[in-house]
Amino acid sequence: MPARSTMSVILIGGLSAPAFAGQLAPPAGPVTETGRFGPRTEISQDTTPGDADSTFRIDQPGSYYLPGDVIGEAGKKGIEVVANDVTIDLNGFELQGVPGSLEGITNDGVPISNVVIENGAIQDWGGRGIGGAFAALSFDSATLRGLSVMGNGANGAILGIDILVESCRFAGNALRGLDCISGVITGSQIIANGSEGINCSRGTISGCRIESNFGSGIQLAEGVVELCVVLDNTANGMSVGLGDIAIVDRCTVSRNGLTGIVAGGSGGTCIISHCTSTLNGQRGIAGLGETLVEACSANFNDDDGILVGAPSTVRSCEARGNVFDGIDILDRCLVVGCSVSGNGLNAVGSAGIRVNGVDNLIEQNFVSDNRTGIRVLGTNNVAVRNRAGNNLANYSFAAGNAFGPVIAVGGVGDISTALGPNDHPQANLSY
Repeated sequence: MPARSTMSVILIGGLSAPAFAGQLAPPAGPVTETGRFGPRTEISQDTTPGDADSTFRIDQPGSYYLPGDVIGEAGKKGIEVVANDVTIDLNGFELQGVPGSLEGITNDGVPISNVVIENGAIQDWGGRGIGGAFAALSFDSATLRGLSVMGNGANGAILGIDILVESCRFAGNALRGLDCISGVITGSQIIANGSEGINCSRGTISGCRIESNFGSGIQLAEGVVELCVVLDNTANGMSVGLGDIAIVDRCTVSRNGLTGIVAGGSGGTCIISHCTSTLNGQRGIAGLGETLVEACSANFNDDDGILVGAPSTVRSCEARGNVFDGIDILDRCLVVGCSVSGNGLNAVGSAGIRVNGVDNLIEQNFVSDNRTGIRVLGTNNVAVRNRAGNNLANYSFAAGNAFGPVIAVGGVGDISTALGPNDHPQANLSY
């Protein structure tokens, strides 16, 4: 928080009414100043007087600013906004709740559009830090910028559609850190909230750190999660694409209580690319609907590294050191070009690549040091051109499947010479 050599909070005679410090004899009448975008109005009892349930109330469009820290009042909201097209610059100061206070900045139950709140702290309010009681009755087309929203008694913020949140911190709020219908969330920290970190129906979440929330780090039905770090949340790291299209790209996901990345379900289609998901309490990556998992690492998780359902593709991925299967697939899936090692060593029936369903293709994978390299349990599956070495058992194929001939090449020298008449373009090598 910026240094404030001339401003402080003043409480007179034990009263809980908000007070600012400033000039000993300020000029009479409303105070305005000229900001970057024109005249701004000071938030005060003279210019924005409150009512029975609010300390301050803004009922006209315009640009407003705090002249100093504000301490709230029990039974009241801090700032109630009932006009569209309002900018509130906290000016580097704190909007501080007290026991029994209501929301920090909110509306009166009617959706409000084009509200900008920036540059300061909103903390310790008895209810929400920012927004309406429900996302559909909150601030639409809102912008939150440069805020610290901490320690509030409900959600950090509840917002509506087409919102922008940038460079904010939501931490230690009793419920969700941030809840919205749609928008963009970028460059923000969502840490140690009492429920999910971010809950959003449609949007883009970019460059955020989501950590130690009591619930999933991210819940996003449709949209993009990119360049995020998602750590130590008690449920899933993120759940995306629940019935819609979602992309997860270049994220680091680790040490979450359940699965690192859960994608799809109920008809959702998802792409997960260039992500790392490690040390999670269940699976690293789980694709429950149509899913493409590409160039990802899923290592040292307490269940499978990667699990996908029908129809899905796992391409150019690494799955290493997971407690059960490295890659586990159901029906109509393709697993190609993956490196799978050290999985399921102490779990009977586990494998580097385990095929449970039908109509799958397992091709050109390298599997080593697993309990079983490739284990095919279903029917009508095809396994060709794979390389398996140093597994307790390299291959296990149930009846009713097709596979290239398994050719032992360990220590044979020049393979082209050693294969002889057994040479086959679809051969699976074992060593």
